[in-house]
Amino acid sequence: MLKTFWITSRWGITPILLGSLIIGLLIPDFKWKFEFFHVLLEGGGSIIAFILALMIYSRIQTGRLAINYFWLVLSFLSMGILDLAHSQTPPGQAFVWLHSSATFIGGILASFVWFSAFTLRNFYKHSLLLAVIVLAIIFSIGSIVYPEITLTMLDADKNFTFGAKTLNLIGGIGFIVAWWYFTLEYYRHTHISSVYFSNNYILFGLAGLLFELSVLWDGNWWLWHILRALAYMLLMVFFGLKYVQDLKELSSINNDLLKAKEQADKANKSKSDFLAKMSHELRTPMHGILGYANIGLKKIETSTPEKNFKYFTNIKNSGDRLVILLNDLLDLAKLESGKMEMNFAQHSLKDIVHDCILEQIERAKELNLNIPCLDNCTCIYETTQFDDKRITQVIANLLSNAIKFSPSGQNIDLLIEKAELLKKNGEKAAAVLFSIRDYGSGIPEGKYELVFDKFTQCSDATVETTKGTGLGLPICKEIIELHHGNIWAENHPDGGAVFSFIIPVEQEG
Repeated sequence: MLKTFWITSRWGITPILLGSLIIGLLIPDFKWKFEFFHVLLEGGGSIIAFILALMIYSRIQTGRLAINYFWLVLSFLSMGILDLAHSQTPPGQAFVWLHSSATFIGGILASFVWFSAFTLRNFYKHSLLLAVIVLAIIFSIGSIVYPEITLTMLDADKNFTFGAKTLNLIGGIGFIVAWWYFTLEYYRHTHISSVYFSNNYILFGLAGLLFELSVLWDGNWWLWHILRALAYMLLMVFFGLKYVQDLKELSSINNDLLKAKEQADKANKSKSDFLAKMSHELRTPMHGILGYANIGLKKIETSTPEKNFKYFTNIKNSGDRLVILLNDLLDLAKLESGKMEMNFAQHSLKDIVHDCILEQIERAKELNLNIPCLDNCTCIYETTQFDDKRITQVIANLLSNAIKFSPSGQNIDLLIEKAELLKKNGEKAAAVLFSIRDYGSGIPEGKYELVFDKFTQCSDATVETTKGTGLGLPICKEIIELHHGNIWAENHPDGGAVFSFIIPVEQEG
């Protein structure tokens, strides 16, 4: 707590200690009647008070300061108006009265910051704000025009009266009460704003208390003026820093919005391209089905069995292609919406790969491609926990792509090996790595992530004649991520593309 006390009051205690030592030891009889400098000091302070009131009010309205700070708005406004009138008044009764009243009213209003449950409606809040402004103006004008109706502030020897000292004392105590509020706020929450506000109010409070020891134009009189000026400057520094911080945040938000807009525009274009591709892919098998069906209907009486068999075969092939496309679309929709359930169980990844090879070996042979066996794989795990149906779907898709992009007479290399996967908590988990390499032209530089994009194909950047919807790899990525793993693509140093995925041996949850 002592550390908190020092942090929330050092900028107030240090100046008054230094000032008191300088005046008491070096210039005890100092007096300086320089009215113009006083006008600049008090007039400038009042302008700053208006600026601070506006800044605090704006931050309240935007929710960055609590509603109880509204009392500080009223405090600064009343002080600003009364001190402005004070700065323009010749030294005398009204001169001291206006300053003492500013300290008294400002301190009382500042102490109300403790009332955190202040929940006036906007209408009443604004009415109170307007009332304080109007009353402060009327009070100032009345004090200047009719100084005889105010409390006596100066005695015959031009010393401050008990009434003047009492007003400043009460106001100073009010500021000290506000300082204690912000000290406790800093102690509880360590907000930097509490440091600035607490030091501001310790300066105002000490200035009010120091009035007791001052005489018009002497060293202590100028000292408490300097303390008030420091208090204003301290909050101006705080809000200046906040303004710079706000500008940086707005700039960052603006940049984020621009990036988001660019990404949204890119996504919309990709979706439009994707939908155009899908409409073409859907039309092609539909045209095949309808076209051969119409031909068969027209020639139903004259067509030979061989031709009918050809028509029905083409209809079936088009239907199969359409079913595959629709299944891919449904899978992608389920994966994106999080509705696809994974049935995790213990399976042999090596057996799954072997089955996928058997399914596509004839197609590979037709293209004169060789797929070496996995007998010498370095995987030491007999079983791994995964959804066999979905991992089969991933491996089958990667193998199909490798066959599609491999030139005739080449190998397709498969690898399964033990690995480690870094979990989100930073711990390492036992994992299994699957890689497949083709000997094709590879992936264009900078397109490694793009091949997994849900709405983008890289076929236009690789092989123009490549057929496909571009849904296979995005589906693979979603499936592997649901297995808490990673999938990536890269080019092999000796040519060709390598697709790899890694999944943990045991699934969590």
